[in-house]
Amino acid sequence: MSAQTEPGKPWPDEGGATVYIVGLTLALFAVAALVFDAGLGITTKATARGVAAEAARTGAAEIDLAHWRATGETRLDPAAAKSAALDYLTDSGHSGSASATPEAVTVTIETTWDPILLDVIGQGTWNVTATQTAEPSSGTLVEAPL
Repeated sequence: MSAQTEPGKPWPDEGGATVYIVGLTLALFAVAALVFDAGLGITTKATARGVAAEAARTGAAEIDLAHWRATGETRLDPAAAKSAALDYLTDSGHSGSASATPEAVTVTIETTWDPILLDVIGQGTWNVTATQTAEPSSGTLVEAPL
């Protein structure tokens, strides 16, 4: 027996549209969750990179002045640079590590990102790591025009 009982009569409603709409709604929710949570993850990574870069730049400001005055060469005081970078991390509420040489400061931040909507399908906490390096720079003295 066919679903159409008499020629010219409309097909009887068997709920096919309901299944289609439910499936489409679930697929759209999954895509929205992925886009939303991916955006939060990207924001978390960008924030971590920004804080690591600022901490490294803060450390790179710690110039070995005695060496600079004696030779004119710009280099870091590694202990002071590392301390300044770690102080910046502490003040900003982040945890991480820092290392410094006379040439550069490297800062690594470890943080976590908790997906909101993807947590429904079992995607738990993700670890986010960002590493940034900064080198000291010496400015050039330029005479101001009169």
